Amino acid sequence: MTPAGNGTVMRQGFSRSRRSRKPQKTQRYKQDRRYYRPQRGRSPLRRLLRLFVLLFIVYQLIQMLVMQPFAVQSAAMLPTLAPGERVLALPAAYGPLVPGLGYRLPGYTGPQRGDVVLVRPPYSRRLGLLRRGLDPVLRFFSAQRLSLTGSSEDVWDAQVVIKRLIGLPGDRIRFEQDRAYLVPGSAWGGSGFALEHAVVEREYQLRFDDPPERLEADSPFAGSMSEIKLGDEEYFVVGDNRSRSLDSRHWGVVAFSALRGRVVVRYLPLERFGGL
Repeated sequence: MTPAGNGTVMRQGFSRSRRSRKPQKTQRYKQDRRYYRPQRGRSPLRRLLRLFVLLFIVYQLIQMLVMQPFAVQSAAMLPTLAPGERVLALPAAYGPLVPGLGYRLPGYTGPQRGDVVLVRPPYSRRLGLLRRGLDPVLRFFSAQRLSLTGSSEDVWDAQVVIKRLIGLPGDRIRFEQDRAYLVPGSAWGGSGFALEHAVVEREYQLRFDDPPERLEADSPFAGSMSEIKLGDEEYFVVGDNRSRSLDSRHWGVVAFSALRGRVVVRYLPLERFGGL
């Protein structure tokens, strides 16, 4: 009786000890798994996608703060800039705009007569949220060849055009036969109206063509414009191809907030590389 009883007790004790140790092993295994994470190989596609996202963010920051490429697609700036040429503008010159907020950061210089500028014309329509979001992506992957915001070739659909700034706040301006006459708002050495190149401290060439027939003499399309005076924060921009440019003579003066950057260099084609 005793051996059998002892054996039963021993087997029962052994089974209880095995059952009692089993939860301990499971609990210890779960605790160990907390600190063990298997190293998973990253997909090449995922790495490539992350690289493109990083490059796109850097590209957007550079365009907003440092320099912005622009493709000339109209003849309005001949002979200075021809269609197909590419230039770089500095948004930081007048102060870059913060996207979506309309706030302008301080710039390192102010607009000067003779500057070649990127400007948002008053007639430009505000784009929808989807187009505004997709346009930078399309520009990035097409190397600035495609856009959802129009171009300077589509005159009345362009979001940004390239012009020359000739009038500052306080200036008085009039046109005769496409020639600009100015009286600077600030003190200068002359008296009365003077030709554009006598006031602008920069050399550049202009192009003039004969106006179309049967136009009224005081029509901007005939090369004439009555005298106007620029108010505070108002600027006057024109194309160097005075007879073939739609500019402030036709759609009015522009505000400081419409100036998107100062164009400083032409980088394509390489044979015409140089500053502006």
